[in-house]
Amino acid sequence: MAKNSTEVLIHKGERYGSPDLSQKWQNSRDHLFLDSQDEIWALVGYLKTNEANSEKFVYLSFSGVHFGRPEMLNVINVDLAGFSKGIAALDTVCAAPR
Repeated sequence: MAKNSTEVLIHKGERYGSPDLSQKWQNSRDHLFLDSQDEIWALVGYLKTNEANSEKFVYLSFSGVHFGRPEMLNVINVDLAGFSKGIAALDTVCAAPR
């Protein structure tokens, strides 16, 4: 599976304002993903902090080729409700002996 990187801009509040966090995510044929543990923890920390600060959503924006239109801007609203609880549950399951 060939990979290349896509810049993902993460911001709160106004969707098209300056990003609070910028990351390079790997881009495969069907999905985007983070490969670096440091980048994953930076994103998790950012989401937890914004949830703790009563932000309801953050926004991820990136460009890509969709519907035959190159460099079409994509914006995803990420609902932060329950994010910290979900991460805590995931950490518990991952830490459990196998």
